[in-house]
Formats: sequence, structure tokens, C-alpha cells
Amino acid sequence: MHHVKSAFAAVALAAPAFAQTALVQTGDVLTGIGQVTRIDDVAVNSSGEWIVEVDTDNASSAMDAVILENGAVKFHEGTAIGLTQIPGATLNWGDRMAINDAGETMYLLNVDL
Repeated sequence: MHHVKSAFAAVALAAPAFAQTALVQTGDVLTGIGQVTRIDDVAVNSSGEWIVEVDTDNASSAMDAVILENGAVKFHEGTAIGLTQIPGATLNWGDRMAINDAGETMYLLNVDL
């Protein structure tokens, strides 16, 4: 009898101490943009707020990347990023992102001017 295997199996089958929820999945439809084909980056804080960078099957490869913040489109590749400090800038791609426990976000974006 191998008690170690039994103990391992019991631990492996134990329920996690927290609930897991799918934020976005491949195949999800982003209305007017396309279906999610790849998830590139994810950041979640302890309050459950989140940001996710995805790639889609948009007909234009210059407009297929999207950054979602709590389910809403925050940035869409090839569209104006909406920052008054950089008028007319459009998103090329996201490089890094983070969200703290206060819900404040940080994005490192590559933009076209």
C-alpha cells in the first residue's frame, strides 16, 4: 500500500479555496470587431477587476488586437486611443499592462502618431 499516492490524490482532488471564473475565452465574440482567437495578457486585482489583451479574427490584421477592461473595450488596435496628451495617436499594440487593488491601471502601449 502506498500512502503517499493516496495523500497526493486527496490533495489533488480538494476544491480550490477560491472560485474561478472565465473572463474571456477563445471564440467569444467582440461585437463589431470579431471573435477572440488568442489571449495575450491578463491582469487581475484582488477585487476581481481585470484587464485582458486579446487578438481577434478581424478582417484587418491592423485592427485585430483589443484590450478589454472589466469586459468593455478599452483600446482597439488601429483606432484613436483617446488620450488628450497624444492627439491623433492610434493603438498599434499593447506591450504591458497592470491593475492595482485600487483599480488603477497602467498600460505600456505602442502607438502610431
